[in-house]
Amino acid sequence: MVMTVGTGKDVWHGLAYSIENANPDFVLFLVTRESMEKTLPLIKAELERQGIGLVEYTRNTAIPEDAIPYILVEDNNINNTEKLLENYRKYIEKYVLRRGYSPGEISVDITSGTKAMSSALVFVALELELNEVRYVEGERGKDGRVTPGTERVVSQKPLRIFFEKRKGEVILYFNKFLFESALTLLGQMEEEFVNPERRREIEFLTHLVKGFKKWDLFDFTGAMDELKKANEMEDFLKKYRLKKKLEIALGTLRKEIDNPYSYYRVVDLFYNGKRRFMMGRYDDAVARFYRLLEYIAQCVLKNEHKMETGEIDLEKLKEKGIYEKWLEFRKNADLQRVGLQGAYYLLGLLGEPVDWTNSEEVRRFLHQRNYSILAHGFVPIDKEKAGAFMEYLEREILPKVVENFKRLSKNFEFPQIEVRP
Repeated sequence: MVMTVGTGKDVWHGLAYSIENANPDFVLFLVTRESMEKTLPLIKAELERQGIGLVEYTRNTAIPEDAIPYILVEDNNINNTEKLLENYRKYIEKYVLRRGYSPGEISVDITSGTKAMSSALVFVALELELNEVRYVEGERGKDGRVTPGTERVVSQKPLRIFFEKRKGEVILYFNKFLFESALTLLGQMEEEFVNPERRREIEFLTHLVKGFKKWDLFDFTGAMDELKKANEMEDFLKKYRLKKKLEIALGTLRKEIDNPYSYYRVVDLFYNGKRRFMMGRYDDAVARFYRLLEYIAQCVLKNEHKMETGEIDLEKLKEKGIYEKWLEFRKNADLQRVGLQGAYYLLGLLGEPVDWTNSEEVRRFLHQRNYSILAHGFVPIDKEKAGAFMEYLEREILPKVVENFKRLSKNFEFPQIEVRP
């Protein structure tokens, strides 16, 4: 506990009451010369009457088990809030935090002292994110002072404010798909907050963020594991209004895990690129859109013709009477392993409606990708180019490839959490 000590009739009684009520492990008294001489002895005497010993801490002092150690710091800037704020911060850091106490374990008492002393200590408590600001009040006599025997402690917990502020930052990161930043902050919160219910909320948010981070990295099994854990914490599902969204997410992930050539993954890959676009990472977005075109070809070959781009069934091509055309197209290239161009040419031979791959728009998009820094060139992709590619895929290609594309799309939009206390 950190306590400002002022002067005046009977003020010692309220301070002694606060110490008795809190039963702290350690007290840092912030005193003036006058309060050190007049008030502190009365506090000690009152606590002794209550069977509580106060022993000044020094390196060579043996502290009895039933006594409370304290350190005394004199500061006579009693009306200089700015100077006191600077000094009180240093005193708390030096004499309390360096003793191994965390901010969440420290209370400050502003029952007595000048207005400058009290306000400075409150400001420092907020700045250092200390656990509690308290003071003693009670019935007041004609002189305006609290009557001994009527005291009661009033406590405010700034930690609740700090927790909500931190939580709001986590949610902001989550909503912007900055999952690593959200996890870093959650890790700090886990160290700072000891309240069991707050720690449960931190745990829920950690599972939630990890789940969508892993999904964003195509770790579908890992995402499923984390989101299942979040889904078990029903009170927070209700609080964040995520119950329905997590049910949809888990169902979608199951379908993606069950089939690596699922059209669910086609939509997922598109939305993965769309998130990169929303984050301003246009080269990354276009790289994913290019991979999407490759993956669409892989899905159609696998699902409709039971072939893979890394192992083309030449016997099947002979049965269908298209082997010679395939041989002529490939010339000296590998007949059984193909890339984007070869895959779509083969799909055309197999009778699939892929004429759109020869459109002027697609050729332009592929040219831009090929000359980007993440492919084979050095030309950056700007918002306009990436946006045009994205809109073309969403408007012209995906509705033709994926049945009920618009309806399915809602399954792949990561939730946006409303900031709620």
